[in-house]
Amino acid sequence: MRRILILVAGLLGLQTVFVELACAQTYGGDANTFTLKYCNRDTDEIALALSFLENPSGPYIVRGWFRVDVNECKTLRFSRGTFYYFAQRYGAKFPTWGSDDLKLCVSYPGPFRYRNADPRECSGDEEKRPFTSVFVRSDQSDYELSFTTGNRNPTWHAIAIANGSGWVSYGYSGPRASEAQAREHALDECRKRAKLDRCTVSKRNVASAGCMFMTSGNSRRGLIWQTGPDREELFESCRSSGYKCKDPIGGCIR
Repeated sequence: MRRILILVAGLLGLQTVFVELACAQTYGGDANTFTLKYCNRDTDEIALALSFLENPSGPYIVRGWFRVDVNECKTLRFSRGTFYYFAQRYGAKFPTWGSDDLKLCVSYPGPFRYRNADPRECSGDEEKRPFTSVFVRSDQSDYELSFTTGNRNPTWHAIAIANGSGWVSYGYSGPRASEAQAREHALDECRKRAKLDRCTVSKRNVASAGCMFMTSGNSRRGLIWQTGPDREELFESCRSSGYKCKDPIGGCIR
C-alpha cells in the first residue's frame, strides 16, 4: 500500500510530495531479524529514510520515505547488525534528525530504493543527507527510535554494565538528546538481560562525543568484558586473548 501525500511548505510557498512506503514488511530470515519501532513525538508528521541489510549476508539497501504521523509508532523487521536512519518533517527539508556517521542519497519526492554502493554520486532529484548509525547485536530482538524536537541532533550516549558470578550484562543507549536520557536508556537495555538489578553507568561510559563499544567473552579461564573506542579492534583484542566473544555493542557520536 502506498499513499501520496501533498503538503504545503508555507514559508517557501512550495508543494512537497512524499510517497509513503508500506511498513509491514520483513527482510531476512526470522531468526536473524529484530523489530525496529519508530515513534513520532514531534508536533508535525515525519518522513523516515533507512539503510539496512536486506538479509544477513547483504547487501545494504536504502529506502524511503516511511511516514510517521504525530504521536504514532510503527514497526519494521529486518536483519540485525548496523542500520542507518535519517528523518525530517514533512513539507520541509528542515529540521532533520541525523548525524554524519554516513552520508547517503535520498530522493525528493520519492519513493526511492537502491542498493548502497560506496562511493555513490547523487543524481536527478537526489540529495545527500546525514544518516546516524545504530548497531543491533545478535541477541537483541528490538530497538526503538523516538523523534522529538529535542533530539534532532543527538549528542549523548552511554553503556550500562552489571555483573555477578559467571555472568555480565550490558546495554547501549544509542544517541540521545541529554546525558540523563542516555543513562536511562542504557540502564533499560542492561536490565532486560541482567540476572540481578545491578546495572550502573560509570562516568567513563557516558559521553557527548566520540565512540564507545563493549564486548564480553567466555573461555575455560572464565569470563571477561572489555570496552573501547573501536569496534573491530575491541573484538579482535577479545578473540586474540583466547575467548569466544560476542559482537560488540555501541556506536559513535560526532
